[in-house]
Amino acid sequence: MNKRSGTTIVEILVVIVVFLVGVLGVAQIFPRGLGILRTTRNNAVSNNLARAEMQRMIGQGEQLAEAILPVTYIADGAGFATQIDLTRRPNDLIPAGATIDNAGIMSVGSVVLGDWKRFSGANTVRRVIGEGKKVPGPRFVPYNAGPAAFGSVMSLQFGPIVNGLGATSPVSVYGNDMQKNYVETIPTNRGLAAFDYFLTDDGTEIALPGSTVARGYRIAMNYVETATGVTRTAILGPITVPAGPGQTVNTITVQSLVGVAAYAEVDTVRVQRMFAEVADPLAFTNGAPEDSAYEFCILDRSIGTLMFNKAGFGYIQKTRRARAPLVARVDYDVFDWRIIREDFRVPTDGRPYRLAMQSLKVKGNPDIDGLPYPGLGFTVRSGGIPAVAQRDFLLVDLESGGIVMESAIQLDKSLGVVTVKTTGNDLNMIFSGPTSVPVHVDLAGRSLRALYMGRQEFAVQVSKAASEYIATDSASLGYKQCYMGNTGAFPVGNATEIYFPLCDIGKKVILGELWYWDGTATRSAFDQEFEIHPPHAGDAVTDMAHVDIQEIFPAATTLDFSNGYAVRRVRGASVDVRVSWNPSFLKLGPTPADTMVNLDKWTQTTRKSDAENFLVRGVSQ
Repeated sequence: MNKRSGTTIVEILVVIVVFLVGVLGVAQIFPRGLGILRTTRNNAVSNNLARAEMQRMIGQGEQLAEAILPVTYIADGAGFATQIDLTRRPNDLIPAGATIDNAGIMSVGSVVLGDWKRFSGANTVRRVIGEGKKVPGPRFVPYNAGPAAFGSVMSLQFGPIVNGLGATSPVSVYGNDMQKNYVETIPTNRGLAAFDYFLTDDGTEIALPGSTVARGYRIAMNYVETATGVTRTAILGPITVPAGPGQTVNTITVQSLVGVAAYAEVDTVRVQRMFAEVADPLAFTNGAPEDSAYEFCILDRSIGTLMFNKAGFGYIQKTRRARAPLVARVDYDVFDWRIIREDFRVPTDGRPYRLAMQSLKVKGNPDIDGLPYPGLGFTVRSGGIPAVAQRDFLLVDLESGGIVMESAIQLDKSLGVVTVKTTGNDLNMIFSGPTSVPVHVDLAGRSLRALYMGRQEFAVQVSKAASEYIATDSASLGYKQCYMGNTGAFPVGNATEIYFPLCDIGKKVILGELWYWDGTATRSAFDQEFEIHPPHAGDAVTDMAHVDIQEIFPAATTLDFSNGYAVRRVRGASVDVRVSWNPSFLKLGPTPADTMVNLDKWTQTTRKSDAENFLVRGVSQ
């Protein structure tokens, strides 16, 4: 009889244990590998977003802003207002003195701001100055449920925009620089042309031209405080000159504009005529061109779509010395850099369009702080009940500011694929106006802008150095100023360095004309590019960034002022696109102090990709 031996329970258990050990070992590899894959994918998405945004700006080079700057917040009545913050470094991602409550509301001191995500991280930089272009050709655009409006449409590059910070309009719109005329004292026997103004040599008085109709002006300047001697920046407007006899002179003291100002630094003073805002585009006037040309209407106060009076198209602004086409410029605050802006043309064959991002945020789902995601953060016209609603995905028509109805969109938010319906006679778009109703528009081939947010807090933030810098002999810097080291009444810094505001760290500037001494002779150089560096470790100058000419000219010992100046035509043409994302979650509470600690840790896990280019209006290099 043959013996048959079987497998004992002990042997089976040993095999199971060995198998489990092997499986667990392999299983531990997968999460790490999947994490690496997710990081690699997100880095690729980040790089693609940065390149796409840079290309978008190159394509709209004529509309390039003068500067994009960080801000701080101050109380303004029952709300708050923003101010330029030249001292904020690029990697400072939390407003100074901020707190966050358990509902996710951020405050700075006594100023209540709102959702913490809109005021930290990428959103510490949001002031756009001087975006604009020549008033474009007019077109008919449907408005309300009545006749179409006729005017020139401009869609702001970085909308949606902040709507209502205590001001009548969320934006400031103004024209070309007026002609500056230096005088020792304001003349009483000499009139002013429509686009000229007087400025006293000591920077204490400005005289604006009079007119038979009231006009508003924007005055930008750096001024010196009486008590401290510190340079500050003020951008004021509208400064209204009431109606009166033509060719009169209206004198304004700098101290009446800013109570703490001793005088304005005359090289920094700029005056522009402001556009007058009208209630709706059907209220544009047909008056004298020099007045009607300076009218605008905000078609959408959240998206940032403007319309200008048709009289502005082709209008020529004349000074005593020059003639130039009217350029409409806009100052505004970006609403939220986390809103991805993606421009595309609707395929004419009905094909789906793949967005730059997959995995879009969905309204109502938990956000990174555990609170329900409310949507993009602002309401738009819905054409139903309620009349306005908040959405988590939006298509805006760039030609008119019209909003594509949700019923005309098929969207897969997990894959980032959108299909715009181009067949049938559906009511697929709603235009501006409080009584607008949906209408049918042929969407095939139209240029649309998609607005949405991606999971993991992707943000596409743009920052830009000032277009030009003016040399000052004071180490207290204002907007668009640079300081030549070791000069002036109170010299500080190194004699081969040029100093800039801290917010410009990492930007690049071009020194159009440079003179220096190398120990044996005066040397010159032209159109040299430098990167702005943070303060030296241990340096006494901690409140200014700098460039050092010794980086390119190591023999230089000092800047040379034998011509009366050492540097001229300092240009900041550097535009930086920073895409940030964060895979972590933020825990709110249990106390505001705990939340701020958690926020500090959360910001340290932020990943970034950068794209940089040299852009000037209409040109890329």
